[in-house]
Amino acid sequence: MKYTSIDQCLEIPMTPKQKLIFMVIDEWWKEFGYGPSIDDIMFQTGDKGRGNVLRTVKALCELG
Repeated sequence: MKYTSIDQCLEIPMTPKQKLIFMVIDEWWKEFGYGPSIDDIMFQTGDKGRGNVLRTVKALCELG
């Protein structure tokens, strides 16, 4: 399913971590016009592991 608005996307059931990373990605796109790197997401969320961030990003991709 393709979502056309941020409001539709936020209606998808997400874990708090998924929602945080989704919002970081959304804000990054709005500010810079391209997606953040895994390291950028790590810096913004305070996460210490690339694998954890990558796993969450993959889960978000699977959600659509």
